[in-house]
Amino acid sequence: MAKACTNLNFVNFSGCKHLTDTCISVVVESCPKIKHLNITRLPKLTDKGVEKVASAGLDLTYLNMYANSEIGDNAFKALALNSTHHNLEFLDLCGCKHISDDSVVELCKSFPKLTYLNLTWCISLNDKAIVEGVAKHLTNINLLGLFGLVRISDASIDALVDSPCKLSLETLDINGCCLVTKGDGESIRAMFPNVTVTVWAS
Repeated sequence: MAKACTNLNFVNFSGCKHLTDTCISVVVESCPKIKHLNITRLPKLTDKGVEKVASAGLDLTYLNMYANSEIGDNAFKALALNSTHHNLEFLDLCGCKHISDDSVVELCKSFPKLTYLNLTWCISLNDKAIVEGVAKHLTNINLLGLFGLVRISDASIDALVDSPCKLSLETLDINGCCLVTKGDGESIRAMFPNVTVTVWAS
């Protein structure tokens, strides 16, 4: 498929449980025009496959890596260090439990056009990811998912309020962020005037 369809720009492999790193590597190497790549829930995907996506030279605008829980932090570092993804607008890392604060900071620096960032159940993250990453570098973020991040606190909310995120955010999910005390719906709406969808701490 990859070698016969080199003009592909939209690729969705979500749930293709038998796909391996080798397959992903061939696709991203053979199809340089890919803009939209969905590699959700691929149990055979490893760091090697993600690193190949990072080094393939694709100008992605959409990257969905939902539910690839065993991908290591080095793979995310590789994504951040690849300078060809500056136009990325959508990044879903839900369940990527090994990603570190430092990698999130570098991803935010590298992908400043992100409007959608889902960090739900990225359970290794602390306030640093939000304070030094999202709040500092993502000036146009519309959706931010922080569900289940039990280590983040009011410091993250304060940093978002003091950043351009205050005006760009429309959807904010902080459900399960048990250290956030400013997380009720009324408080969130007061702090973020354009937020219309809120899932608050409970």
